[in-house]
Amino acid sequence: SATMPTCILSVSSEKHSEGELQDIGRYELRNVVQSVKGAVAPAVFGGKARAVMAYVDRGKIEARNLSPVDVVDAVGESNIMLPTGGARIGDIDYQIDSNSMYESPEAMG
Repeated sequence: SATMPTCILSVSSEKHSEGELQDIGRYELRNVVQSVKGAVAPAVFGGKARAVMAYVDRGKIEARNLSPVDVVDAVGESNIMLPTGGARIGDIDYQIDSNSMYESPEAMG
């Protein structure tokens, strides 16, 4: 069956940055909307997606017999995204959140 959009949800803030609003839309609001019976997980558009830029000293990583791809893989493995879900208890659907993402690049060590 096809789906038809019935509403558009927009967020703005004087307190939060575009990146923070992107995270709120993607990881919080999206989960709340998709927990509504009959709703489909909405797409999140706009804002600034979170990204990490890692600069490496090629000589140092080669001295350890590593490649730039090894560094990319290590960063990716350290910042996994676990899917969230829901638990239906009685007549209530509870949204279960996962806190598997680092708040900042510094927290990755």
